[in-house]
Amino acid sequence: MTGSTGVRSGRRRRAGGEPESAGARTATLARGIVVGALALATVACGARRGAERSARRAFERGDYVEAVAICRHARRRGVETAGLDWVWGASLLALGRDGEAWVRLRAAARLDPAMGPRVARAAMEAGAADARKGRRQRAAERIARALEFDPSLDVGAWAYLLGERAWRRDRWPEVARWYRAAVEARPDTAAAETAWYRLATALEKTGRPDEALEAYETLLARWPRTSHRASVRWRVASLTYDAARAAFEDGDAERTLELLQVLPDYTTNGALLQKQRFLEGEAWEMLGDFERAWQAYHAVIESDLGASGTIVRRAREKLEALREAGIH
Repeated sequence: MTGSTGVRSGRRRRAGGEPESAGARTATLARGIVVGALALATVACGARRGAERSARRAFERGDYVEAVAICRHARRRGVETAGLDWVWGASLLALGRDGEAWVRLRAAARLDPAMGPRVARAAMEAGAADARKGRRQRAAERIARALEFDPSLDVGAWAYLLGERAWRRDRWPEVARWYRAAVEARPDTAAAETAWYRLATALEKTGRPDEALEAYETLLARWPRTSHRASVRWRVASLTYDAARAAFEDGDAERTLELLQVLPDYTTNGALLQKQRFLEGEAWEMLGDFERAWQAYHAVIESDLGASGTIVRRAREKLEALREAGIH
């Protein structure tokens, strides 16, 4: 036997006895890796679907504790899907564990943005259920959360709860928004009276005096004996005077007088009525009716109770100027 026939080749041979090249071995290895990866992916996909299915079945039969346990166990095994987080969050919500629930529901919406409306509906339904049981504060919180996930959600009459929530927190723009929506959605409920009062207050707080005045007047017109009557009448009087002053500063004397004419219907406050008469005098002067201006300034003097100070002094100065002009 020659030496060449006794030496074994270090190269693998194919089925036909031909040696396998390095490139072929690499291709075979790559195919094996791909097949293995696909197998693992199939197993993982099956695990995800199985976990979601089991959690959903537990949720649907009302076994929320079991559903949470399944979801938690699946997460420990690396399963993370929007569907799993949704079932997890909805189960926590049903158990009253809202803080944990929002974390899971946000995760669901983050993994699948299309899940947002579904999450919103779950939060809305939970809030509505609370409201029917008299749990108003938690109901408002849940409905507010629902809007985070779907701002286009129609809250309807639940706007009363959102207005109440904003009122407790002094969030005036939200108070105005939700109570406006509330009285438009359900204008005839027992809560509408308070809603109009709070709406008017919020409009005033947010620098919308004309709208606030309109809201206060609506309240008085619909509920003449409202429990807020005294404060509302005072606010109407004050806002009416402010509107008259603004009209005067804009050079609209006729509008000024029109507004001041109704002011005594809402208040008997001496100081405010003195300011009203003085402004009337200025408006009549602007219109060139100095006789009526004289009468208005003279009424300020006659109503002096000894504590009026500046307004009376200014009225006397006006009268003196009119005398010098030959009016009296």
